[in-house]
Amino acid sequence: MFDKMRDAVKNSILVKILMGALIVSFGVFGIGDFLGTGSLDPNIALKVGEREVNVIEFQRDYDRRYATFKQQVAGQLPDSEMLRRSVMDSMVQEMTRTSLMENAAQDLGVVVSDDQLRTFIREFDRFKDTTGTFSQIEFNAFLTQEGFTESQFLDLLRADIRRASILRPVAMGGYGPGFLTDSLFTYRNEGRSADTLLVATKALVTADKPTDADLKTIYDQSAASFMNPEYRKLSILQLKAAELVKPESFSEEEVKTYYDSNPTRFQKPEVRSVSQLVFDSKEEADKIRALAAPGDTLAALAAKANLGAPIDLGEHARDTIVGKSMGPAYDLPVNEISQPIQSDLGGHLFTSTAATAGQTTPFEEAKTDIRKILSEDRGLDVVFKASTDVQDGLAAGTPVNEIAANLGITAIQIESVDQSGRDPKGADVQGLIDRNNLLTAAFSLPANGDSGLKDLPDRDGYYVVKVEGITAAAPKPLEEVRGQLVAIWQRDKAMAEARKLADTLAAEVGASTALSSLETKDGKVTYGFIGPITRAGRPVDTLHMVDTGRLSAQMLDKLFTAKPGEVFTAEATEGIVIVRLKDTVTPQPVGPLAVARNQLNAELRNAVTNDMMEQMGADFSKRYPVEVNQVIVDQMVKTAR
Repeated sequence: MFDKMRDAVKNSILVKILMGALIVSFGVFGIGDFLGTGSLDPNIALKVGEREVNVIEFQRDYDRRYATFKQQVAGQLPDSEMLRRSVMDSMVQEMTRTSLMENAAQDLGVVVSDDQLRTFIREFDRFKDTTGTFSQIEFNAFLTQEGFTESQFLDLLRADIRRASILRPVAMGGYGPGFLTDSLFTYRNEGRSADTLLVATKALVTADKPTDADLKTIYDQSAASFMNPEYRKLSILQLKAAELVKPESFSEEEVKTYYDSNPTRFQKPEVRSVSQLVFDSKEEADKIRALAAPGDTLAALAAKANLGAPIDLGEHARDTIVGKSMGPAYDLPVNEISQPIQSDLGGHLFTSTAATAGQTTPFEEAKTDIRKILSEDRGLDVVFKASTDVQDGLAAGTPVNEIAANLGITAIQIESVDQSGRDPKGADVQGLIDRNNLLTAAFSLPANGDSGLKDLPDRDGYYVVKVEGITAAAPKPLEEVRGQLVAIWQRDKAMAEARKLADTLAAEVGASTALSSLETKDGKVTYGFIGPITRAGRPVDTLHMVDTGRLSAQMLDKLFTAKPGEVFTAEATEGIVIVRLKDTVTPQPVGPLAVARNQLNAELRNAVTNDMMEQMGADFSKRYPVEVNQVIVDQMVKTAR
C-alpha cells in the first residue's frame, strides 16, 4: 500500500520542491465555479467544509507567495492590482484544492504512519548521497534551503502523501481510447507526396518602375507598417542608501564604536566535524552503544558491530540544524561517542572528529565592512526621509531636477526613449534603472505623470520616473521608406506575373503529364518532387530534406484535401507553386512512429485524467462547500506593494 502511495506523491507539492520547482498543488481541479462568498466570520478568510483558514494565516501566506513571485520574475513586472489579483486567485485555488483533499482524506480515515514516512524519506533520491544511501547532510541542506524545521517538513509531507492517496485511484483510471488515438495518430502522421512546379518570383525581374502614385497607394495602404514609435522624455530620481550616506563619511571613532558594541558580529563560532550512525530506533542505537569500550571511536564501534562506516556530516556550528540536534553531545571531547539521541528519523549516535576554535576578525580587517553596514543602516533612515520629501515635492509640482538638488543628488535625464528602451537612432538608452519595470511604468503614465516611489531591484532604495513629454507615434515620411515601397511594388508585380504564368501551365497539366518537362532554362519554372510530408510540412523520413520554398500553409491545406492526380496552384514562400498529388502514405506505428503513437496515447490519457480530476474537484466542492471572504480578499489585493 505504501509503495503505491509513494508513487502517487511523486507529483505532489513537496516533491516538486525537492525537484527545485515552485510550490504547487495538484493543479487540475476545476473549482473556480464553486467559490462563493457566504456569510463568514470576519476573522475567517476561507472555509472549505469544516476546515477554516483565519485571516492572519491567510495574510501571511499571501505575503509570502507575492514576495516569492516578485523575486522569481526578477522585477520584470511592476506591482499592480491585476498582478496582485492573479497571485491571490492562484493561492485561493490552491488552498481550496488542498482543503478539499484534506476533507476527503479525513472522511475516508486515511492515515500515514511514522514508519511509512521514515521509509519514504530514506528512499527518496533527493536525500541520498553519491553512494545511493540516505544522507543526513542532504536532508539537513534541504531543510535549510527551504526554511523548514524537521517537524514542519514531516507534517507537510504526511499531509501530502495522505492527499496523494486520494488522487492516485483517479489518476490511474484515465486512459486514451484506442480509436481516438488511432484517428489522431493517422491525422498527424499521414504523409503525402507530390510533383511540383515552382514559378519563382525572384526570376521574374521586371524593367518597369513604379510611379509616385503607385508608391503613394502602397504607402497609404501600409502606413501602419512604417511607423516611428512613441517616444517619451523622462526624468528619473534614485534614492539609494549608499549614495545618500557615503561609507567614507563615517569617522574612525564611529567605526570603532560600532566594532566594540557588536563583538559577536565579528566572531566566527567554533565548528566541529560531525559524524553519525543512524538506526531505525533509539533502542537499536542503545544496543550498539553498549558495545563501545572506553576510548573507542565511532568508526571503531561501527567496525565492531559490522556496520557501515559512520556518515560524515561535515562541519557544523552549534546553532546549525545538526548542532542543535546533537544537544549536549556537541560539547563532548573529540572522538567521544554520544549517548543515543532520538529524532523523527530514528536513533542517532554522534561524534566530533575535529574541532576548530572560534575566531575574531581584527578591527583593521573589519573596518571596510563596518563602513558599509553603517552606511546602509543610517541610509535607511535618510532614504525614508528623502522619500517623504520626494513625494511631497512631486505632489506640489516641484520639478524633478529641483527635488534632486534639494537632496544633494543628480536626477537622470532621458531625452527620448521608446518602449523598447531605444533612442530615435536605434541605440540602447543608458541610465534606465530597473529597465523593464521603469519602461512599463513610464509608458503607462500620462504627460507630466509620475510613477510614485518604486523599489530598486536590490531593495536598497527607491526610484521615481516622471514623464516630461510625449512624442506620439507617427508614420515615417514616404521618402524615408521609398526603398521599401519600391521593393513591395516589385514583389507584388512579380507575384502577379507568377500567378498568371502558373495558371496557364496548370491548365496544361494532365494526370500523365511529366511536370519535369515543363521546366524552363531561364529558371522561371523549376521542377521538384516533394514528400512524403506531413500536414505540418515535415518529412515523414527525417533523413530527407524538404524544399520549404515550395511550401506554405495554403499549399499544405490544399495538398491534404486533394485526391490523387488532382492539380492545384497555391502561393508558396518563393512564388506560385503548381502541385499534382501523387500518393498518400498511411502511417504505421513502427520504429519512431511507435514512440509517437505511445506519446499521443499518453497525452490523451492525461487529458482524460485531467477531466476526471476536474469532475472530482467539482463533486468535492459540492460535498464540502467553499466560502471565500471576498471583503478580505479585495482589501489585500487593493493594497499596493
